[in-house]
Amino acid sequence: MYSVLFVCTANRFRSPIAEIIFRELLIKQKIEKQWEVGSAGTWAQPGFPVIPSIEWMRENLGLDVSGHQSKPISKEMVTNYDLVLVMEANQKEALSVEFPEENRKVFILTELTDGPVYDIPDPVTQTDEDYLSVAKEIVKLVEINFQEICKRAEKI
Repeated sequence: MYSVLFVCTANRFRSPIAEIIFRELLIKQKIEKQWEVGSAGTWAQPGFPVIPSIEWMRENLGLDVSGHQSKPISKEMVTNYDLVLVMEANQKEALSVEFPEENRKVFILTELTDGPVYDIPDPVTQTDEDYLSVAKEIVKLVEINFQEICKRAEKI
């Protein structure tokens, strides 16, 4: 069994989107039973729904996130998942400092592409239009890097 954990700040927008898109791609490949996929936040408070809303996710992205509840990252999560993909360099740094024995498996999502490495911004600090552009960027990155994510998780 392989596993990947997507991490953002509050676990209420970026990492849940990545988690669900990755899970959908596993289902399309008919390999979902071989994988565990999760998400968490570096500063998450437990038990909160996605933002801006469950309806927004359904209407704009076609995603059912009704079962999602935010959860904070833990040592157990970082230890048990094969690959940990964060949205920002500061999240990678924080996890590497807090869990140095696991830093070989922590990457920024954009590190898996051939292009430049960059942070995926948190739209909570942006305008409403930015929610959709950030969401589309995450979907694109997970889809483009699907095979690479699988390979890296299988190697670690």
